[in-house]
Amino acid sequence: MADRWLLNKLGLVNFWYYDEEEFELEDGKLLLRGANGSGKSVTMQSFIPLLLDGNKRPERIDPFGTSARRIENYLLMKEGENERTAYLYIEFKKGDRYLTFGMGLKGVKGKPVDSWYFIITDGRRVKKDFFLYLDKGYEKIPLTKRELKNRLGEGNFYTESQKEYKGKVNEFLYGFSDLDDFDELMDLLINIRSPKLSKDFKPTTIYGILENSLRQLTEDDLRPMSEALENMDNIGERINRLEESLKALKGLATPYENYNIYIVYEKAKGYLEKYREIQRLNKQINDLTEEVVKGQKEGQRLTEQLAELKNELALAEEKLKEFARSDIKDVRDELEKITIELEEGYRNKKGKNEELERKKGLLREKELDKDKYNSRLREIVEQIAVLLSELDDYGKESSYEGHWLYKEDLNLKMLAEGAKEHRKKIKRGKGVLEKYEGKKRDMEKLLQKGDRVKREIDSAENKLRESEEYLTQVKEEYVENVVNWSKNNMFMVLEDSIFQQISKDVFSLENREGLSSLNNRVVDLYHRLKGNRTGQIEVCNVTIKGYEEKIEELMVKIQQLEAGKEIEFPKDQEVIKNRERLKEMGIPFLPFYKGVDFKGEICEEIKTKVEAALLDMGILDGLIIPEKYKNLIFEADGGCDKYLFPEPSFLSHNISQYLKVDSTELNGEITFEDVEMVLQSIQLENNGITYVDEKGNYGIGVIRGKGKKEYSLKYIGESARKNHRLKEIALLKEKIEEYQRLIDGEKEKIALLTGEIEKIEKELKIYPSSGDILKGMEIVDEERDNLNKLQRELKGILEEKEELAKELEELKKEVFTITEGLTIEKTVQSYLMAEQGIEDYIFTLNDLQTLLNSKKDTEELLTTTEERVRELEDDLDRILGELDRLYKFIKDKELRKQACEQRLAELGYEELKREIDFCYQIKEKNPREIERCNIDKARLEERLNNFQKRISEITEQLEKEEKFLAVYRDILEKEVQLGYVFTQDKAKDLYELSLKIEKDYSYIAKKSKGEYEDNLYQSFLRNNGILRDYFPKFTTINLSTIGDGSETLDDKYQQLYNESSRKDYRFRVEGKEVDLFLLTERISKELEENQLLLTDKEKEFFQNILIKTVSKKVSAKIHHSRNWIKRMNIIMGSMNTSSTLKLSLKWVAKKADNELQLDTNRLIEILEKEVIEAKDIEHLSQHFSSRVREILRQSEDGERKNYYTVIKEILDYRKWYEFKLYSSKEGEREKELTNNAFYQLSGGEKAMAMYVPLFTAVYSRYDKAKKDCPRIVALDEAFAGVDEENIRDMFRVLKEMDLDYLLNSQVLWGTYDTVENLAIAQIERPDNSEYVCVSRYLWKGKEIKYLG
Repeated sequence: MADRWLLNKLGLVNFWYYDEEEFELEDGKLLLRGANGSGKSVTMQSFIPLLLDGNKRPERIDPFGTSARRIENYLLMKEGENERTAYLYIEFKKGDRYLTFGMGLKGVKGKPVDSWYFIITDGRRVKKDFFLYLDKGYEKIPLTKRELKNRLGEGNFYTESQKEYKGKVNEFLYGFSDLDDFDELMDLLINIRSPKLSKDFKPTTIYGILENSLRQLTEDDLRPMSEALENMDNIGERINRLEESLKALKGLATPYENYNIYIVYEKAKGYLEKYREIQRLNKQINDLTEEVVKGQKEGQRLTEQLAELKNELALAEEKLKEFARSDIKDVRDELEKITIELEEGYRNKKGKNEELERKKGLLREKELDKDKYNSRLREIVEQIAVLLSELDDYGKESSYEGHWLYKEDLNLKMLAEGAKEHRKKIKRGKGVLEKYEGKKRDMEKLLQKGDRVKREIDSAENKLRESEEYLTQVKEEYVENVVNWSKNNMFMVLEDSIFQQISKDVFSLENREGLSSLNNRVVDLYHRLKGNRTGQIEVCNVTIKGYEEKIEELMVKIQQLEAGKEIEFPKDQEVIKNRERLKEMGIPFLPFYKGVDFKGEICEEIKTKVEAALLDMGILDGLIIPEKYKNLIFEADGGCDKYLFPEPSFLSHNISQYLKVDSTELNGEITFEDVEMVLQSIQLENNGITYVDEKGNYGIGVIRGKGKKEYSLKYIGESARKNHRLKEIALLKEKIEEYQRLIDGEKEKIALLTGEIEKIEKELKIYPSSGDILKGMEIVDEERDNLNKLQRELKGILEEKEELAKELEELKKEVFTITEGLTIEKTVQSYLMAEQGIEDYIFTLNDLQTLLNSKKDTEELLTTTEERVRELEDDLDRILGELDRLYKFIKDKELRKQACEQRLAELGYEELKREIDFCYQIKEKNPREIERCNIDKARLEERLNNFQKRISEITEQLEKEEKFLAVYRDILEKEVQLGYVFTQDKAKDLYELSLKIEKDYSYIAKKSKGEYEDNLYQSFLRNNGILRDYFPKFTTINLSTIGDGSETLDDKYQQLYNESSRKDYRFRVEGKEVDLFLLTERISKELEENQLLLTDKEKEFFQNILIKTVSKKVSAKIHHSRNWIKRMNIIMGSMNTSSTLKLSLKWVAKKADNELQLDTNRLIEILEKEVIEAKDIEHLSQHFSSRVREILRQSEDGERKNYYTVIKEILDYRKWYEFKLYSSKEGEREKELTNNAFYQLSGGEKAMAMYVPLFTAVYSRYDKAKKDCPRIVALDEAFAGVDEENIRDMFRVLKEMDLDYLLNSQVLWGTYDTVENLAIAQIERPDNSEYVCVSRYLWKGKEIKYLG
C-alpha cells in the first residue's frame, strides 16, 4: 500500500460553515457521519471529484446531479456578505513524500466565482509549514491568489485554468495517456457517489451508471462530420433550389415556346407578305411593260381604223342627207339622242358603282387600319401598364423613392433624372459595401484560419500536455530514484532540506539550461564530503610533513647534542637580535647561567629549586655586562633583553653561598668580579630588592614568586648542562618515536579517508541520470516551440483581425454615411439587386418613353385613319345619292326611248330602218368610233404614259418595298438568331425557312399575340418568386437593338422595328444578362455538378470522414469499452464472495429499428473494414440518412436540433449497445438478472449484485492508470438499504479490491472486522447553526477510539 499514493488529508478554509477544518484519513479511508443537514454531503462533494479535475459545474457538485446547488451557494451565505475567499485542499501521501492539490475560490456578489488552482510538490504541507491564510492573531485572512502564488514559489504549480489543473492532476497522480480515460473515471466516480444508488436499487440503475461513465466522441471528433453533413445538406438544399428553379423554368418554357413560335410565325408571315408584295409589284411592272408594247401596236391599229371610219362616215352622211328630208328623221334623231343619253347614264352608273366599290374597299382598308391601330394602341396601353407595373417592382427592388413621387404625373424626365441619381448612390453604396463585404470575407477567412490555428493549438496543447505529463512522470521517477539512491548510500545521504530543495529544483526546471545545475546540490554535497575528507587528508599530510620536519629538526638537534654542543637557553627572536646587536657594538656579555656553577656541597633539591626560581625570575639567562657599558646600552636603541647590574650586599646572606663563579666561560672583558658582584646582589632572605631562598621562593622588587616544583637542572653547571643534553637527546628520540607513531596514525587516517572518497565517488557515479529529463524537456521544448509558433501565428491573426475589425468599423461608418437615406438592406447582394433594379428601371423607363412615343404616333395615325374613314363614309353617302339620281334618269330615258321607237314604227321606219340604221349606225357609230378611236388613241397614249408613269411609280414603290422587305428580313433573321425556336441554317434560304414556318406553325395563329403575351406574363408572375436569385425580368426587346445594330432609320422603318418588338424573359447570372435557354442550360449543368459534388461529398463523408477518421475513433472507444468490460468480468469472476453468487456483465449490440437501418454488429463490421465496398457505403448512407431523418422528425415539435447535436446523437456508440447483468449460482446456469429476478435475490445477493459491478468498474478504470495512483471511491449515503452483515461484506470487497474510500452516512460506523483502519468524523450542525462541530474517532480493526 505504501507503494502508491494514498488520500491522506482533506482541508477547508473559510468554506461553507467551516472556518478552518482538516479531516485526516487512516490508510486512505474516511467515514463522515451526521444527521440530515449536518453537512456531510457538502463536505464530501467539496473534495471528490472536485479537487481531482477542478470542474465546478453544478451537476457535479450536487450529489443528485441537479443544477440546484452551485459553488457560490457555499461562499456567500450570510446576509449582507458581499465577498468571501475560501480554499479547499487535498493531500496525498506516498512513503515519505507528500503532494497537495488545492483550489482557491473568491465569491463576489453579483459576479461569477473566481477560481484558481495549485499543487504543492516540494514536500511542504498545509498547516505544517505552508499556510493558506495570513494569521493576524485576532483574525485569519485567506490568501489572495497573488499572495498564494508568491507563497508557492518556484517548483510548485499554479494556474487559473481548470483544464491545465486537470491535466496536472492526471500527470502527477494517474498518468492516463488519454485525458478521456481520466474524464471517464471522474464521471464514473460521480455516478457511483450519487445517493440515488441506494434509493434506486435495481440493475437498470447500474446500466445507467456504466453507460454514463463511457465517454462520447469529443467536439473535435464530431466537428468534421457535422461540418461535412452540413455542407452536404447545403449542397442538397442548393440542388433542391436548382431543381425548383429548373421546374420553374420548365413552367415558363411551354408558354414561352408557344409565344416564340407565334412571334417567329408572325414575323415570317410578315416577311412572306412583303416578299409576295414585291413579287406582285415585279409582276405588275412586267405586265405593264407588256401592256406598253401592246398599246403601241394598238395605237398603230387605231390610226388605220380612224382613217377607215372617217371615209365610211362621209358616205353615210350623204345618204342621210336625203333621209333628213323626211319626218322619220326627227323621231330617229330624238331616239338617237335618248339612246346616247341612256348609254351615258349607263356609263355613269357603272362608274359610280365602281367608285362605290373602290370607296367601300378603301373604307374596309381604313377600318382594318383603324382596328389595327386600336389593337396596337391596346397593346401599347397593356405594355405601358406592364412597364408601369415593372417600374413599381423595380422601384421597390431598388428602393427608389422618387418613383412614387413622380409616378402619378408620369413625369418621365424627373423619374429618369432621379433614377440616374439614385443609381449613382447605389453604385457608391455597392462599391463601399463590396469593400466592406470583401473585408468581411477576409475577416471570415481570417476567422477560419484562426479556428484552424486554434484547433492546431488545442492539438499542440494536448501534445504539450502529454509531453509535460511525460516530463512530470520522468521527474517523479528521478526524485524517487534520488530518494532510493540516498537511502542506499553510506556517505552521500541527503538531508530532508536538501531533498526538498532537489525536489523543488526538479519540479521548477523550466528549460534545459537549468538542467546543468540540477545536480549542483548533490555535487556540492559530493565536493563538501570529498573536500572535507580531502581537507582532512591534506591536514594529515601537512601534519605528517610537520611531524617529519620536527623529526628532522629533532634528528639535527640529536646530532648536535651528540656532537657535544650545549643546549642553548631558549630565547625569543628579539632577544637573539639584541645580542647580535651587542656583538656588533662590541659590548661584551655573558649569560648568568654560563658564568656560575653550584658549589659541590649543595644538594640536588636546593640546586633544582634555586635554578627553577632563577629561571622564573629571568636571571638565569640575564646578561652580565661590565659596568662601563651600562650607559651605552640604554643610550642606544636597545632591543628586547634582560641585564644584570649588580648591587652587592657583602654582609648579608646571598646566593654566593650556593653558587660560585665558573671561570671557563669568562673572557677578558667579563671578569670574575663582574660575576661575583652579581652573585652578591642576589639575597637568600627576603630582606632585599632581589632574593631567592633554598625553597625556591623569590622576589624582585614588588614581585614575589616561587619556582616550578617539577623541574630538573639544565643550565647551571657544566655537568648539569651535560646531563640535560643527554636527557634532551633521550627525550628527542622519544619524541621522534612519538612523531612516527603519529605519522602512522595519520597515514591510517589518510587511507581511511581515501577509501571513503572512493566510495563517495562511486556513489556519485551511480547518482540517477537526468538524461530522461533532458529527453523529456527536449520533447516539451519541441512541443512548446510548436505551440509558441502557433500562438505567434494566432497572435498575428488576432492582430490582423484587430486591424481588420478597425477597417471594418471604418468601412461600416462609411457604409452608413454613403447609404444614408437609402432603405436598401446593407448587403452587396441587396445593392446588386437594387442596382439591377434601377438599371432595369432606367431601361424600362426608356422602353416606356418609346412606348409613349409609339402610343402618341399610333393615336395620331388612328385619328388620321378615323378622319379618313369618316371622309370615305361621306363619299359613300354622296355616291349612293348620285346613283339614286342616275337610276331615276335611266328609267326616264328608257321610257322615252320606248315612245320614240313606237313613233318610228308608226311612220314605217322599219322598211328603211336597215339602211337608215346602217347609215345611222355608221353616223352614230363612226363618230363615236372615231371619237372612241381618238379617245382610245388619246387614252392609249395617256394609258401608255400612265403605264410608263405607273412603271416608274411601281419601280419607286418596289425600291421602298424592298427596303421594307430588308427590314422584315432583318427582323425575321434577328428573331431566328435568338435561337428560341430553331437555329437558322446559313446555307438555307430565308424564304424557304419562312415557307416552312408558315406551313408548320399555321396552327399557332388560332390565338392572338395578346393572348400569348398574357399567358407569358401570367407564367412569369407564377414563377418569378422561385427564380428571384436570378433577377428575373419580363421585358420588351426591340429587335433594332439586337445583333450588330441598325443604322439611323426613317420613322416608318423604325415604326416597323418598334412594332416588331417582343416580350422576353431576362435573367442575370454573375452580373451578366442571360435568356431562358442559357439559364436553363446553366442551371442544368450546375445541378449536374452539384449532384456529382454531393456524390463526391457523400463519398468523402463516408470514406474519408466517417470510415477513415470517425469510425476509427468510434471503434477505438468500443474496443476500449469492451476491454473494460472484459477486465471487469475477469475481476468479478476471480472474486470469492460469501455466497455462491457469480456475476458477469455483457454489452449487447442492439438490433436495427427499421429495414433502412443496420444492426450494431453489421454497422461495426462495416466500419472496421480496411476497404469498404460500394454496397456497404450505400448501406451506411441509408442507415445514417434514416437516423438523421428520425432524429430531425422527433425534434420537429420542439427546438430543431443542429447537425452537431444530430451527429453527436447518431454517433453515441453507447446507445448502440445495452448492458445486461448475468448471475449464476453453483450448479445453476447463468441467466440474465432482470429487475424482477433481482427483486427475488436475498439482501446480501442484492448488495453484491449492485455494488460489485460498480466497484469492479472503478477498479478496472484505476487498473489502466499508473500503478501508484490513488484508488478512491466515494459513496453518498453509503450502503443505505443493506443489512449489517452484508455491509460487512461490502467493506471486504473494497478491501479485496484495494480501494480507498470516502463515505458518508447517517447511521453507518464502519466498525467491522473486515475494516482494518478507518478514520471516522461525526459532523454536527445543531439547529442549522452557522458553525460545524466535528468529533473524530479511529477504528483500528478491533476497537474504536475517540480522538476528540
